[in-house]
Amino acid sequence: MRQFINLDEAYRDTYKQIVLHPIRAMANLYDMYYAVAMNHKLAEEKDLKANYWADYANECFARDTEYTKDYNLNISSGKWNHMMDQIHIGYKSWEEPKGGNIKPSVYRVKREEAKTGGYIFEEKNGVVAIEAEHFYENRASSKTKWTVIPDLGRTLSGIALMPYTEKTDGTSIAYQFKLKDKPFSVKVHLFFDSTLPFKKGGHSIKAYLDKNATKTIDINQDLTWANNYSKMYPAAAARLVEKVEIFTLPANQNGNYTLTIEPLDPGIVLYKVVIDNDGYEETYLKMDESPYKR
Repeated sequence: MRQFINLDEAYRDTYKQIVLHPIRAMANLYDMYYAVAMNHKLAEEKDLKANYWADYANECFARDTEYTKDYNLNISSGKWNHMMDQIHIGYKSWEEPKGGNIKPSVYRVKREEAKTGGYIFEEKNGVVAIEAEHFYENRASSKTKWTVIPDLGRTLSGIALMPYTEKTDGTSIAYQFKLKDKPFSVKVHLFFDSTLPFKKGGHSIKAYLDKNATKTIDINQDLTWANNYSKMYPAAAARLVEKVEIFTLPANQNGNYTLTIEPLDPGIVLYKVVIDNDGYEETYLKMDESPYKR
């Protein structure tokens, strides 16, 4: 758009015809169909995020109409009116739809029908990578709730027990996964938000695959106001704290395991969990999420 604004007035109509309109119209169509696909997938899973994608798909459909109108009426003072009238959304066969473009069907999930949790992940290439919001089950007190924070972190979101003013006693979040073989132990990578230790002594969690072998993990004791920018720079979503622990796997689990995390302090935000069965690779996004079922 900056290039368009900086163009001499004499070239703007030509630029819009052969460059701007084809690119933005095609990108918008891609966004629309992607939103529709996400909506259908999440609606089938009874996930409330289906509603976001339904709204976005509708926005894209409306935007397509505006782009068409802009081309027909505003380029060269309407010289090419009706040039973009060809129907291009809603084909089910070679014959064009009757009555104009057909808005794709989207579905909505009612809050009372929404399903949470139940994710079971499968190992792929020696690793199980799990986005924090895709838990198997969680426990909260009567005054707290596990809350997803969209777009926080490097990939999908963060999840935290809220509000931070309440105690974390009796709360937990669990992740279930399957391993193809039965190793003696696995290395677990836990990725947290770089919360400053506003609690004296810092923040901690308990984590276990077998409750008889629980580990207490300190998250941010080495962060201070003084070293925050030098230690965690650059800012915003790039900041995270990675903790790596080796867990012995419980016996007789038939390859099915549950990692349970208990926050010992408020203010802990979890981004991602990665179970390394000798397949972990260091990447900026900390591995793509593994396949799962619900």
